[in-house]
Amino acid sequence: EESSPQSDIPAPPSSKAPGRPQLSP
Repeated sequence: EESSPQSDIPAPPSSKAPGRPQLSP
């Protein structure tokens, strides 16, 4: 988590896919 602070916060629907977490690039 310390290495990836982005993992702590959920990805918005505008990021990639709506209703989908940013776990896989």
